[in-house]
Parts: sequence; structure tokens; C-alpha cells
Amino acid sequence: MPTVKAHYAIDEAQLGLAMLAAGAGAMVGLTSAGRWIGRHGPRRMAALCGCVYALLIAGLIAMPGYAALLGLLAVFGLVTSVFDVAINTEAAQLELRGGQPLMSGMHGMFSLGGMVGAASGSAALAAGMAPQTHLWTVAVVMIGVVAIASTRMLPTPTAPADGATAADHGFRLPRGVLAVLGVLAALGLIAEGAIYDWSVLYMQQELGSPQQQAALAYASFSAAMAAARFGGDAMRARFSPTALLRGSGLLRQRP
Repeated sequence: MPTVKAHYAIDEAQLGLAMLAAGAGAMVGLTSAGRWIGRHGPRRMAALCGCVYALLIAGLIAMPGYAALLGLLAVFGLVTSVFDVAINTEAAQLELRGGQPLMSGMHGMFSLGGMVGAASGSAALAAGMAPQTHLWTVAVVMIGVVAIASTRMLPTPTAPADGATAADHGFRLPRGVLAVLGVLAALGLIAEGAIYDWSVLYMQQELGSPQQQAALAYASFSAAMAAARFGGDAMRARFSPTALLRGSGLLRQRP
């Protein structure tokens, strides 16, 4: 974020608007992901969106101006949201097939990846690697990993025999308990997104940390999240979902 801010010579308000563009794209993606994944399957959508995701990362500081950056981030939000739904759908299918909790461990790997990414980014900054070179390196590695991993995903399921159509995967407004869970998820992601998007900038601008040191703030956050998530499946096997939700909520409220 500090590099993007400096490259386009924008202030915090404009950077916040750029993040909003990504959020708007994500809303479009999330409301369409069920239909697209239901039609093409998680494997194909993860492969396609993952590769586009990587190319958009490479273009983050290659846009001709701020307006183009807004457009890139809107597409970025759309693609990453569909990618997230696709890989979570795959994890849910594996969990159902195996008959045991797996989802928390999958999310733990996501956090572990964030930690490794932030730490390697800090190392790249300390080594003096040019930001664009760094982004292209990340993009190439990511395309390779996505291409290999997607071949090991479950094959695209055939059309359901009960007459269900692609329309059954369309967006519907949640109701009742599902709506409450959606609100809770939104509140949690607001706090999580603030850490994702602003922690490094805060460390650098407000606390005066060097950028390579500031990048470690996100790495430490991801490490703590990974530690909790890797223990999550064992806790799900031992405690009820209601008890875990209440306990986590109470723990999160502590100052």
C-alpha cells in the first residue's frame, strides 16, 4: 500500500476510494459466484480466476493513472472474490467426502500464505528489489502454483439429476439466522480488512517504521490467525458450533 500510494501520488482518501473500488468489485463477484461456479465448477473457476488474479497483481503499479488503477482494483475485487468462493467450495466438498472437519485447516493455510507473503515482501524490500520486479515475480510463482494445484482439485461435477438448473445458484437475499450470520461475517471482515489494507501504511506513516519492518506487522497478524485456524478443526470436533461462535465472539470483545 505505501508503494501504491507513492507511485500514484495519492492521499489516504484516494487510497480508501481505491479500496472501495475493490470492495464494489467483490460485491459483484460474490453475488455472481454461485451461478458461475455452479455452471463451471470450482476447479475451472479457481484456475481461471487465480491466473487473472496474478496478472492483476503484476499490473498494480503499472497503470497509466489513478482512474485506471480504480478500474484494475474493481476487476481485482471481482476476480479474487470468485476465486475465494471457488476454493472454499472445494474445501467444503472435501470436508463432506471425508466426513471430518477440514475447513479451519484450509483457512489456516491461507493465513500461513499471508504470513509467508508478507515476510518475503519484507525481505524483497530489504534486498532493494524493485517493486515491479517483485510483483512480476509473485505473479509468475502464483500462476505456476494455481496451474499445478487446480489439476489436483475434484473434477467438475456433472449436472444434477434432480432437475436443478444454474438459476438455483443465483444470488438470493439471506433471511433469518443466515442473515444474522452474514452480518457477523461482515463485521468481522471489516476489522480484518482494516488490518489487511492499512496496517503497513499505519506502521510506516504514523509509527515511523521502515517499510520492510512495517510489512512484518501483517506477517505477525497472519501468523496469529494461522495458529488459531490450525487448531480450529480439532475444536470443531470437540465443541458445538454455537459454543465456538459464542466463545470466539466474547474473546474478540476483550480490549
